[in-house]
Amino acid sequence: MDKIKITNFMLKLAKDAKKIVKNHKNFNKMDKGFRDVVTDVDLLVEKHCINVINKKYPNTTIVSEEFNNNVSVTDNCFLIDPINGTKNFANNLPLWGF
Repeated sequence: MDKIKITNFMLKLAKDAKKIVKNHKNFNKMDKGFRDVVTDVDLLVEKHCINVINKKYPNTTIVSEEFNNNVSVTDNCFLIDPINGTKNFANNLPLWGF
């Protein structure tokens, strides 16, 4: 894969994620496990990323935190953590990212 094309593709995904977060200021927080939470915004961002990646790179493996966490990492895969620092995000602390 062309590194510049992939980088631009990933930047677009991050910008898409930012738009999704900005459009969902009111979100639901759910317990995911011991000291772990997920929000419906995490799920929306991850679903969007999976859909866009599947359209652009249909033969690429996707490992993601919420929907594909049991898939093995390969040499040709995308890793998705929709909102890194979800606990901070869910508690309105500005220490999180895409």
